[in-house]
Amino acid sequence: MRNNILFSGKTVTSDGRFSFTFIVPRDINYKYGSGKISYYANDSEQDMNGCFQDITVGGFASTTVTDTEGPEIRCL
Repeated sequence: MRNNILFSGKTVTSDGRFSFTFIVPRDINYKYGSGKISYYANDSEQDMNGCFQDITVGGFASTTVTDTEGPEIRCL
Protein backbone atom coordinates (compact mmCIF):
# COMPACT_ATOMS: atom_id res chain seq x y z
CA MET A 1 0.00 0.00 0.00
CA ARG A 2 1.31 3.43 -0.91
CA ASN A 3 0.26 6.12 1.55
CA ASN A 4 2.54 9.01 0.55
CA ILE A 5 1.02 10.97 -2.32
CA LEU A 6 3.24 13.67 -3.84
CA PHE A 7 0.63 15.05 -6.24
CA SER A 8 -3.07 14.65 -6.78
CA GLY A 9 -4.81 17.04 -9.10
CA LYS A 10 -6.37 17.73 -12.46
CA THR A 11 -4.75 18.51 -15.79
CA VAL A 12 -5.77 18.76 -19.44
CA THR A 13 -4.90 16.28 -22.16
CA SER A 14 -4.21 16.97 -25.83
CA ASP A 15 -3.88 14.25 -28.48
CA GLY A 16 -3.70 11.57 -25.78
CA ARG A 17 -0.88 13.30 -23.86
CA PHE A 18 -0.91 15.17 -20.59
CA SER A 19 1.54 17.22 -18.61
CA PHE A 20 1.53 18.82 -15.19
CA THR A 21 3.86 20.45 -12.71
CA PHE A 22 3.98 20.29 -8.94
CA ILE A 23 6.27 21.27 -6.09
CA VAL A 24 7.69 18.47 -3.95
CA PRO A 25 7.36 19.27 -0.23
CA ARG A 26 10.57 19.50 1.82
CA ASP A 27 9.32 17.17 4.54
CA ILE A 28 9.20 14.03 2.39
CA ASN A 29 11.07 10.82 3.20
CA TYR A 30 14.24 10.87 1.07
CA LYS A 31 14.87 7.12 1.39
CA TYR A 32 15.09 5.39 -2.00
CA GLY A 33 12.16 3.19 -2.92
CA SER A 34 9.84 2.21 -5.73
CA GLY A 35 7.22 4.70 -6.79
CA LYS A 36 4.03 4.50 -8.77
CA ILE A 37 2.30 6.91 -11.12
CA SER A 38 -1.45 6.31 -11.38
CA TYR A 39 -3.55 8.17 -13.90
CA TYR A 40 -7.19 8.48 -14.82
CA ALA A 41 -8.85 10.38 -17.64
CA ASN A 42 -12.37 10.75 -18.92
CA ASP A 43 -14.34 12.57 -21.53
CA SER A 44 -18.00 12.62 -22.45
CA GLU A 45 -17.76 9.14 -23.99
CA GLN A 46 -15.24 7.02 -22.07
CA ASP A 47 -13.08 6.53 -18.97
CA MET A 48 -9.39 5.64 -19.21
CA ASN A 49 -6.86 4.66 -16.52
CA GLY A 50 -3.53 3.00 -15.93
CA CYS A 51 -0.35 3.11 -13.90
CA PHE A 52 3.44 3.11 -14.24
CA GLN A 53 5.37 1.29 -11.49
CA ASP A 54 8.93 1.14 -12.83
CA ILE A 55 10.12 4.38 -11.23
CA THR A 56 12.57 4.92 -8.36
CA VAL A 57 11.98 7.84 -6.02
CA GLY A 58 14.06 9.28 -3.22
CA GLY A 59 17.48 10.70 -2.51
CA PHE A 60 18.84 14.20 -2.64
CA ALA A 61 21.76 16.05 -4.15
CA SER A 62 24.88 16.37 -2.00
CA THR A 63 25.82 19.65 -3.72
CA THR A 64 23.81 22.81 -4.00
CA VAL A 65 23.03 24.10 -7.47
CA THR A 66 20.65 26.76 -8.69
CA ASP A 67 17.82 24.71 -10.13
CA THR A 68 15.44 26.67 -12.28
CA GLU A 69 13.77 23.67 -13.94
CA GLY A 70 12.38 20.49 -12.46
CA PRO A 71 12.97 17.00 -13.87
CA GLU A 72 11.15 15.81 -16.95
CA ILE A 73 9.60 12.36 -16.49
CA ARG A 74 8.28 10.43 -19.47
CA CYS A 75 6.22 7.25 -19.43
CA LEU A 76 6.73 5.37 -22.68
